[in-house]
Amino acid sequence: MSTLPFPQNIYGSWKEIAGQVSKAKPNDHCMIMADECRQAVLAVVSTFDLKGCFFYLPVRPFWRWSQSAQHERIAGLLTVIFAYLYQIVGLPFYAEHGTFMDSQYDCLENWLNEAEDEGLDDKEHKAWREHRENSMYELRQAGIHILRLIQNPQQLVQMEKVVTAYRHRDQHELEWEIIGLDFLKLHRDYPGRSLADSIHPDLLYPYEDERIKPTEYTGFYWSGTDCFADELDELINCTFQEMPVMDEPVSVKRFDRMPPKENNDFDFENRFFPLMERLRNLLDDYDHEEYNGTI
Repeated sequence: MSTLPFPQNIYGSWKEIAGQVSKAKPNDHCMIMADECRQAVLAVVSTFDLKGCFFYLPVRPFWRWSQSAQHERIAGLLTVIFAYLYQIVGLPFYAEHGTFMDSQYDCLENWLNEAEDEGLDDKEHKAWREHRENSMYELRQAGIHILRLIQNPQQLVQMEKVVTAYRHRDQHELEWEIIGLDFLKLHRDYPGRSLADSIHPDLLYPYEDERIKPTEYTGFYWSGTDCFADELDELINCTFQEMPVMDEPVSVKRFDRMPPKENNDFDFENRFFPLMERLRNLLDDYDHEEYNGTI
């Protein structure tokens, strides 16, 4: 590009390189950027492709285990894991005012309260209405208790002690033991690392207002199988379907020096998101509608 005048020569060079980078790796973006240490540097921003997946953890199984002395061990293990995910990783909790899931449940509750009472003389319809009202009351009250529990800094302090003391007694408990150890190792390897640390919406599509944020595609919710599950899915899908951008984790390589040979840019994410899926699937296995417990 030396035949072009300044700054067209720089733009032409960047355009050529950016095209090659994009062709080699569609999730990579070549750009010239400035930061607190550099006036201008060639950089490649890589995105961690979440493939449009959402990572929501149902807490109803945990709540019911926490109400039973028989399940005290598993409830204790989940308490410290949840505390780590809430306090360090930054997963929002549905009972916390102003969170994405809180607004979804507010909408469901409003629909329930505004529903016409047609057919209430019918016993089946009346029983279904009462069941939904009771479910809403349970998820609200349980959410308050769980949030207070996992907000407690002491739960995080004793995470290592609780996880390492957990010993399985059967194959089902072995799965919980392994996932507890995996979360503990992630915490040890990345102390203080939150999901927000690798989110930089200012780098990619900074002028796009409609975007799915990490606090919206991750978090704790009540249940995926309760009487509100279908409506909740519809609400979330309707909210996201018009949003063109999803704020995924990114890494930035600045080429003012040679990059390291080993690429560990997304080591945390490559471990964290599969762990979230494993934990979600385990909780889903125990997330049943039938229950006769008390708040």
